[in-house]
Amino acid sequence: MKITTNKILAALIASGLLGVAGNTIADSSYGYSSSGVAASSISAKASVKVNVTVPELILLRVGTGNVVDNVNITATPTVGGITGTLTNGNDVGVGGTTNWDGTAPNFGTSATSTAVNVYTWTNADNAKLTCAVSADTLNTINLTKAKIKVASTTLAHPGTSTACGASDSTNITRNTLMTGTWTYSIDAADVLAAYAGTASETVTYTAARI
Repeated sequence: MKITTNKILAALIASGLLGVAGNTIADSSYGYSSSGVAASSISAKASVKVNVTVPELILLRVGTGNVVDNVNITATPTVGGITGTLTNGNDVGVGGTTNWDGTAPNFGTSATSTAVNVYTWTNADNAKLTCAVSADTLNTINLTKAKIKVASTTLAHPGTSTACGASDSTNITRNTLMTGTWTYSIDAADVLAAYAGTASETVTYTAARI
């Protein structure tokens, strides 16, 4: 008589000689009294070990979230003796309509960007927020990354500027949504010493378990 492989496997499984892959071996015990009624109650115990895995997750959003935001800092001078907003063009005021008083221009207390919204969350322990600068061309207009100041609300920027030093970091509280705003600026004295032109830097923020 021809016996197929499937029939052999089925017979082995039914007889307990072959286990099914993926099944675990159960814990077992028994209580027994040969007299039929034990002097004290008998019992049987079995245990299971419950294993829980919670994945580690870190979230970080700086700005609008789906693009790299441009943080624009534009200096606007006030010139003594000239009222109102300066007008683009050549030879503006020729003929006596302007009256510069001969003093250096004033850039106010600072040149400031709009506030950038920041959000982070993690369930990891010892997580920190750090930053690093790349594609830095600020030196071409006589500025440095340390001269780009950052003011924070609630969620502190890693350091008070974009210098992003090795020791500049912000602790991220585990299992707590942390939010805040960062505003970038240049002090008036540094703007006054800067050369005319346009320059930039890219600041990359990293939230990680250290």
